[in-house]
Amino acid sequence: MGKNEERVLRWLKQGCTVKEELESVDAMMKMAKSDAFNLASGFRVGGNRVQTSPSGEAAFVRALEKNESAMEGLMRKKEKLELLKSQLLAAVCSCSDVVGGRILMARYLAGDTWEKIADCMHYSPRQLQRRQEEALKSIDLPPDAVWLR
Repeated sequence: MGKNEERVLRWLKQGCTVKEELESVDAMMKMAKSDAFNLASGFRVGGNRVQTSPSGEAAFVRALEKNESAMEGLMRKKEKLELLKSQLLAAVCSCSDVVGGRILMARYLAGDTWEKIADCMHYSPRQLQRRQEEALKSIDLPPDAVWLR
């Protein structure tokens, strides 16, 4: 496998975690929204009661700003994950080998094991890996490829 194929493969492997990371970000965003509501209502946030009286206004504002900052960071991360997901899908769909593209999609976007893919497609795991190597040769990294790490 050449250097370009190795780089494309490293990039594609990020797809294995995108779904889980998006679910995690969504869960954290729900928590942050709940915290913002609780702040506005004067309830506990992170185990601490936030004062909404004039004397506790500064702490309230700091807590609200911290929550807003966390939400902005989560939104940026979600946008990055969504962009990566769309880039991966476009790259796999651009594969000139349809079977190779299906293999890449099952392995790196759906996260299936070699054994499961082999069983579904009636290939041996080794045949799949050879088809993958051929498919990788026909994929070019986008110039603005998103890297999570």
